[in-house]
Amino acid sequence: MHAKVVVGHIRDLALVDRTVGALYDGLISDFLAAASSEQGYWLLRRSTGQVMEITCWRDLAALQAASAEHGARRAAFAEQFGISVGAVISAEVVGYAEGIDDECPRWARSSWVCGLTRDHDSLLRSLHPGIAAGQAAAPGFASGYWLADYNTGNGIGLSLWGERSQMRKRDNRARAVRSQFEASVECKVETVEKFRVVAAADRGDGVTIDLLSEIERSSPVGQR
Repeated sequence: MHAKVVVGHIRDLALVDRTVGALYDGLISDFLAAASSEQGYWLLRRSTGQVMEITCWRDLAALQAASAEHGARRAAFAEQFGISVGAVISAEVVGYAEGIDDECPRWARSSWVCGLTRDHDSLLRSLHPGIAAGQAAAPGFASGYWLADYNTGNGIGLSLWGERSQMRKRDNRARAVRSQFEASVECKVETVEKFRVVAAADRGDGVTIDLLSEIERSSPVGQR
């Protein structure tokens, strides 16, 4: 499985709710219609307008085949709502885990790593199952991904949680895991951020929208 990660920010915070409310028609329906799509997540830090889109695809060929069309839709959406795109990376999914409980992801923690090379690939894939086993048993854990872009040396660890309080209870454990990771892989965890998951899409299960505000109770988008 491969993933596309897009990072940006909404320049006008007054447009946050409108942007979130338009996600389904603007981006998600297109993603779900692609035959090779797997899972997608749209994340927001409301106080700053920072946004992140993570879409997972069956393989590299599927990601590349969808890049032109999905990229054009994303660019049009960004222009419409004043979103500045800061980075777009393609990454291999070197680790994936699901929680024991069927949690709807509402919160996310992202950890950005630098200094990865192709030589790290087998080590990352061997480390992930042991770390993921501890996460999967944690209350509220929905799913997690390890993404590696060996072309740029960047990596992302993404964990998704049902409730903010459940994610916070794992903060100390997450710090310990990051220290262990840095020592084992000999790389640097540069940035750790927390986001609200405003949309989560799964080709098998359909789409779940959690809209952050009254818009989720008044808009039909929230019922899709």
